[in-house]
Amino acid sequence: MFRHQKPFPFLNKNATVEFEIENDLLTLQGTPQESVGCVLRGSIILTVHNPLKIKSIWAKFIGKVRLNENDNITCREHTIVQRKLTFLQPDQGGCTLSSNRYRYPFELALDGSTPESTDLPYGSIEYRMIAVVERPGLHFDLKARRSIVIQRNSSLNYDDALMYSSEALGTWEDRFRYHISVSEPTLVINQNIPITLDLTSLTSDLDILKVRFYLIETTNYSGPEGSWDFRTQEYSLKSARFDEFGDRAVGADNTRRLLPDLTLPPDVYPTLNTKYIQVKHELSILFHINDKRQGEKVILQKDLPVLVRSSEQLSLDISPPSYQSIPSYMNLPPPSYTRAPISA
Repeated sequence: MFRHQKPFPFLNKNATVEFEIENDLLTLQGTPQESVGCVLRGSIILTVHNPLKIKSIWAKFIGKVRLNENDNITCREHTIVQRKLTFLQPDQGGCTLSSNRYRYPFELALDGSTPESTDLPYGSIEYRMIAVVERPGLHFDLKARRSIVIQRNSSLNYDDALMYSSEALGTWEDRFRYHISVSEPTLVINQNIPITLDLTSLTSDLDILKVRFYLIETTNYSGPEGSWDFRTQEYSLKSARFDEFGDRAVGADNTRRLLPDLTLPPDVYPTLNTKYIQVKHELSILFHINDKRQGEKVILQKDLPVLVRSSEQLSLDISPPSYQSIPSYMNLPPPSYTRAPISA
């Protein structure tokens, strides 16, 4: 059991309210279209030190997408899910709870399309449980809050991508042929990029001067009325003269093979595709070419879409979490209490 308590100091002498959550890190298995969802289970624990008059007891699970204020846009917030659980109805009249420890168990089924928790520099998707013990008159309500993290086993999202190698091949003006291949289109942060470049000069009047490698990260924040913000971040992976890559000949057609040593930097964010925040990546290769025929220098750019994941996501896919049989909390009787008229 995970326990969390955040009572108000001036209410300690009367009562405290807290959450017991069986697991505040929930995992959705499969794509949003295929996932059966997951269940948030726990209890609200109300500890009464002195007899306590109350009007109602309820809890709320709420998820919000938030765009932080920046130089392009003011702060915006949108509620994406809100579920309310009522344990004691206000219309049942007031009641007085005697000194005791009361448990209000709950089960909350979450849809498989629920977006994953996300925390980006300019936006976030976050979830929390809020419990409220409503007091009569001028008495302060008792409240407790608990953050809930939702993650997704993303291996099923990328099955199609894992069946092929990302590659780009072509010829530039019948003078320069290239074949770029990434053997594994799913790249892992802080690990090497398995990339191979086969480059062939078909004429003698051009030279490859330099090759630069970038990762382009595009983030789109969306709301109910459309796109909120669009951002692009470039991560420089390597830039060097062509002869510094340690290329070697391949075959008999003057093809040179480059095996650059590239590593994804630690501050890259994993690929994400939710209804509200999307993060996409492209591996960009720039060839700086000296065109002696035209007497000018040109740049040829090729982009390869890739998927980026963290080592934690990779571990989750390899060893998905095991689930124990958990007894249902449904249909349990409510705790006893003494009904009494309420006066301020």
